[in-house]
Amino acid sequence: LLAAAGVPAVSSAATGDDVLLNEILVSTTGSDPEYIELFGTPDFSLAGLSVIGLEADAGQEVVIDFQYDFSAADQLGDNGFLLVGNDLVSGAYGVTPDLAISQNALENSSTTYALVETFSITLDGASSILDSVHITDGDSDPPLSGAPSVGPDGSFLPAGVGRIADGVDTDTSGDWEIL
Repeated sequence: LLAAAGVPAVSSAATGDDVLLNEILVSTTGSDPEYIELFGTPDFSLAGLSVIGLEADAGQEVVIDFQYDFSAADQLGDNGFLLVGNDLVSGAYGVTPDLAISQNALENSSTTYALVETFSITLDGASSILDSVHITDGDSDPPLSGAPSVGPDGSFLPAGVGRIADGVDTDTSGDWEIL
C-alpha cells in the first residue's frame, strides 16, 4: 500500500524486472479488505498480463480460483505502483485502489498467486510466469509453478504477504514477509 504514501518514482524493480507482485492481502478479521499490489517500472503497460490465483489441495485438481486480466489502458503509476483491490481497502487503509475487484475475490486459504502473460494461462504449469508467491496455512497444499512459499502465521493462513524490500526478487521465500 505504499503507492498512496508518495513513494518516489523508481526506474524499475531492483532486479530489473518491469513488474512484480509486491503485496497481497487476502484475509482479515471481519469484512475483508483485499488487494494485490504490483511494483515496477513507472508507467509500464500491463496489457496482455493477468494475475491468477491457483489452488490445489494435495492430490486434487488445480483450479484457477481468481483471474484478473489487465486491459490495454492499465499501467503502473508514476511511482511504479498499482493497487488492485476491493471497495473495503479505502476505508481500512485510506488508499483508493487503482483497479477494482469484488469483495471476497481472493481465496482465504492456501493459494499460489502468479503474474502471468494472459495468452499462456494453463493449469499444467506451462504458463509464462513473470512472478509468483504461495501463501500457505501449513496444510498439505503444495506451491504451484515453483512459487516461493510463505506461511503459516502460527497455525493460520497469513492475512497477507509483502516483499521485504519493494522490487527485490530472488525467487525465494526470503524475499517475502507476513503482513
